[in-house]
Amino acid sequence: MVKLQTRAWIELAVAVWLTVISAGCFVLLVKLNSRGMDTLLIGGITGLIGGLIIAVHQTRVERQFDEREKQIRHKAFTWSAMGFVVLFGVISFAAFFTVGGKGTIPVYFLPALFFGCLLFAQFVQSAVILIQCAQESNDG
Repeated sequence: MVKLQTRAWIELAVAVWLTVISAGCFVLLVKLNSRGMDTLLIGGITGLIGGLIIAVHQTRVERQFDEREKQIRHKAFTWSAMGFVVLFGVISFAAFFTVGGKGTIPVYFLPALFFGCLLFAQFVQSAVILIQCAQESNDG
């Protein structure tokens, strides 16, 4: 279980670090009032390359886990996805009822909401993994 617990801590730390960096870049883009396809393409290409690197790395990491660890990761991902959807829905409806059906919100609210929910989902996933590992170590 040590590999899985270490991996959960690393993933959480990387998610926080990337969120801080992304938030700084996002604030800069908002201040510059960025728009247009060039900004979208640069962000899309960067995100695609980063996503491919992470996907290849995740595949290598997954091969090292046994069946029990894979089940724990699957359960943690399920909880993470549920947490993402619930938080996204709660904040979306809170904004709707706060601003009103015909009100307006700044456009930057939507990506900020999305990335905030992603960070929350990673936190939930890491927490579920760490809790399950702690429960198994207490039982065994």
